[in-house]
Amino acid sequence: MIKVPWPGACSYANETVSTFALGTCTITATATAAGDAVSEAATVTMSTTVVPGTAEVSIWVSGPTGELSTSTPFVGEGTQLLPGSTMTVTAYSEPVVIGSAAVAADGHARVAATLPALRAGTHRVVVAGVGLDGVVVEHEVSLSVSRSGAIIWVGTAPTGRASGAALAATGADVQDAGMLAALWLVTGAGLLLMRRTLLRRRRVAFA
Repeated sequence: MIKVPWPGACSYANETVSTFALGTCTITATATAAGDAVSEAATVTMSTTVVPGTAEVSIWVSGPTGELSTSTPFVGEGTQLLPGSTMTVTAYSEPVVIGSAAVAADGHARVAATLPALRAGTHRVVVAGVGLDGVVVEHEVSLSVSRSGAIIWVGTAPTGRASGAALAATGADVQDAGMLAALWLVTGAGLLLMRRTLLRRRRVAFA
């Protein structure tokens, strides 16, 4: 018989010892039989210190370009996370949680779903989880969506370990660039018209 006292840093179930926190994990094994000619009943206790492993999360967005975002699947996965915590997948720039999963006793979590309808522009899909040490880990995928809602391109941008990292707003790059270009065109046309008017005035003055 195996016992793991509570509270502690580990648990025992289905012949497997799982860690879920930092600290001391104590395991007591007891032979319940009376013993025989070569063995006898005994109790053995072992303790070990649980230290944080390297928590990792990953996000994948699959599917061909040109496909609608609502038909594009994604998978988020995490390992060495804090058991009982929640791993989330969020779409930015308007933060919307598009998937979540509870972290199992072995520190693993996985969520699979399809992207929601996304407005035209560049977006970030971010998976985030919490390690045993309480530090948030993130990984993100950047993608661009056309006005018709189709995926134009998908790229990855690992962010490493972060805590409350700011994410840039999306969907405004093309529009802002277009407005700036239009402003420069109008300004240039105005300057050209002023120059021509000034030259005409000078010619009249010299006549």
